[in-house]
Amino acid sequence: MSGKYLFTGGYVASLDDTLGDFPNGAVLVENGIIQAVGQAEDIKCSDAEVIDATDGVIIPGMVDTHRHASMSLTRGLGADQSLFHFLSNTYLRWLPATSVDDMELSSMVGGLEALNSGVTTIMDTCETFNSGDHAEAEFNGLKKSGVRAFYCFAMGDDAYGSASVGMKGWEARLAHLQDMRSKTSPDDLVQVGMALSQPGTIPFDLTKVELKFAEEHGLLCCSHSCAVENSIITKDIEDRANHGLMMPGHVYIHCTNLTKREIELIAESKGKVSIATETEMQMGMGISPYQSLYRA
Repeated sequence: MSGKYLFTGGYVASLDDTLGDFPNGAVLVENGIIQAVGQAEDIKCSDAEVIDATDGVIIPGMVDTHRHASMSLTRGLGADQSLFHFLSNTYLRWLPATSVDDMELSSMVGGLEALNSGVTTIMDTCETFNSGDHAEAEFNGLKKSGVRAFYCFAMGDDAYGSASVGMKGWEARLAHLQDMRSKTSPDDLVQVGMALSQPGTIPFDLTKVELKFAEEHGLLCCSHSCAVENSIITKDIEDRANHGLMMPGHVYIHCTNLTKREIELIAESKGKVSIATETEMQMGMGISPYQSLYRA
């Protein structure tokens, strides 16, 4: 966002204990960077565009830690479906029919929808592409939207472009992930991360390689974890712990069926948990474990 903007007259909730809040506050933004936060009478800028926020609340941009931007064009199709109905009726039918242009448009729309709702940073779990062209399109869509994002490239052993299902598909994805990571810089608004292959769908030895790869390349890494009751799918936390692979900062998504021991392992390793309560309840994944996680 180029130019100067002065948001003034609103209640500034800084969410920063060193700053505090300002009932009649102002925020000065220049070329997309916050330059000043404080009382309205203390912040003046004659050449800025003034935005009157009187009777409003000014807050930092929100962060969404689990968004599938590439599926934005299908939003609403599975609104009343359980997880398995959604996977079979929407996800697995839509994915093969998605063109490269569809993917880029959907990703861009997802980023714009986030910005329009006050979300300025997202972790995009990118697991809907089936070729390198689709993966690049999703990445480019995020960049075009202007949202700050972690583009978490999803691993798996599905077919990938001309690479067949199985080890070749998995290797092709990892090679492409490495190539995309090498082309980004720390200052880029959209950063490349990794989403692990769905635990329980590939040999654990490959999960070990993925986790080590993320660690060695400094990638934000996430996984759907313990989202399906009484199933090995998405359930591998104790296996990771037994192999010394509980990485600090790893983002565990859903976590509706964690055991007490699994919660302890996440807490001890300084992992993070992303919860999507409405989706988890509606899709039958279970109850979001807020209290257990908070106590840990």
